Amino acid sequence: HLNLFTAIYNLEYEFIYYELKELIDQLNMSQFINIDPKYYSDSECIQKLYQSDLVVFPYQVSSESSSAAVRQAISAKMPIAVTPLPIFEDVSKVVYKLPGTTIEEITEGLISYFYNKDAKHVNWKKERQNQLIKFLDTNSFSHLSFRLKSIIKSLETN
Repeated sequence: HLNLFTAIYNLEYEFIYYELKELIDQLNMSQFINIDPKYYSDSECIQKLYQSDLVVFPYQVSSESSSAAVRQAISAKMPIAVTPLPIFEDVSKVVYKLPGTTIEEITEGLISYFYNKDAKHVNWKKERQNQLIKFLDTNSFSHLSFRLKSIIKSLETN
């Protein structure tokens, strides 16, 4: 099943949602694909993410320097797949990087993620999940605030 959570922030683009819904219906895929255009709070969004096997960010182009959306998925401790764009570079050690941004490359990467039963790949997925948990611990507010407090005290002392 594919669940798309794509909040419609700008009504100018609402037509895309309706075009996708129509295409899904034409292809008789509505039992497998769901598009949810609602805006959810952070906690509601994380609850939705918990129902997934993999959270995918299939961006083809982005001019942003980092992604708040991927950080939300990271905070949910979910397995994450991203396209190889600079927007995801800062989290590259804790996500599964898809081989490219084209439909074919994204598809190839997802098939490999789910169906590659090679022991090396399975261990790699487990290691990524462990790195994700370490990343969260290292970048948690309590850890970072403790480090900042220590730096300030050190500067004050010296």
